[in-house]
Amino acid sequence: MRELNILVAPNAFKSAATAFDIAEAIKKGLQKSKCQSRIVCKPIADGGDGTLPILVDALQGEIFKKEVSGPLGRKVMAPFGYIASKQLAIIEMADASGLRLLSETERNAMKASSAGTGELMKEAIDLGATHIILCIGGSATTDGGMGILTALGYKFLSSSGEGLAGSGEALKHIVQIVEPEGLKKLHITVLCDVSNPLLGASGAAAVYGPQKGASPEQVAQLDNGLAHWANLIRQHRGVDVTGVKGGGAAGGISAGLVGWMDAELRPGAEFILELLEMDKAIKETDVVITAEGSLDEQTAEGKGPFALLEMAEKHRKPVVGLAGRIPGEIPDSELRRFLALLPVGNQPESLETAMANTLINIERTAFNLGNVLALQQL
Repeated sequence: MRELNILVAPNAFKSAATAFDIAEAIKKGLQKSKCQSRIVCKPIADGGDGTLPILVDALQGEIFKKEVSGPLGRKVMAPFGYIASKQLAIIEMADASGLRLLSETERNAMKASSAGTGELMKEAIDLGATHIILCIGGSATTDGGMGILTALGYKFLSSSGEGLAGSGEALKHIVQIVEPEGLKKLHITVLCDVSNPLLGASGAAAVYGPQKGASPEQVAQLDNGLAHWANLIRQHRGVDVTGVKGGGAAGGISAGLVGWMDAELRPGAEFILELLEMDKAIKETDVVITAEGSLDEQTAEGKGPFALLEMAEKHRKPVVGLAGRIPGEIPDSELRRFLALLPVGNQPESLETAMANTLINIERTAFNLGNVLALQQL
């Protein structure tokens, strides 16, 4: 009986379990099944929550913590990764400037600042970083990266010469910019999984402003502020960021960093799978098992499991997806490209209970999947 080579490459289940824990649960379930297999676990991410530990583990780095300013100025302890041998830092914006750091009543797109993320970047630079990978999912801000740049030494002045703190409402008041020295050698890679432009009906303010607490009037004000921000970039740097694909991500931070700091914008999942050398791992496997909290039509819009599927298809390797939530009826869409989509729940239960039972449910589902795969070995 030939062993099956199985690659286990799940994403995190947001707020329920890490990608590492999910990979271990899938492995346990497979090992308890009748399937004779050689299992390789390579947890994945796509630039959103949970990316930091995946990359730090893969690159054999260290995680540091620093007290920084939260979205509304309240101090928070935030981690960042550093790989000294590569002078490379990895930062998740959500840890310092994320929506999850605020209650629903605290959300304020006008006043929220990305300064804390900039403070983490400054700490990494002081450690020796010359390259920063910035994961921008889950932000609470719509400041175009003004807060980040302020923390890195940029000065934004009003008509009275007063220094402005980074925030969405401050953008429209900028009339003068003083750029710092010493950042020219810094390379920033921004991981982004959306394609929204900076401005307009599908831009940063209109699409993401409301979930960050912006009223319709404030959405218009923020869009105007970001338009002024884009004009300043054009005047000072000769770069038009209004056409940058993904420029509206994280409240315009990607456009701001592209404009002011020549940042490189990359699709998160694609970049991470490349860094993890996932193509090589797929070539050596018979079947790929991935997972995510929800596998739905948004999965095809840059999420880790779908990027993995596309990579596996090039080598004609089947991919099975496990998830806490799967559409009741699989639509005639990209989801049909998976060999199978398996929901991990097995009985009616509340969301809270389902999240608490995530690893148990995944292990059981992997056990059943292993028994099905064992049929291929008869």
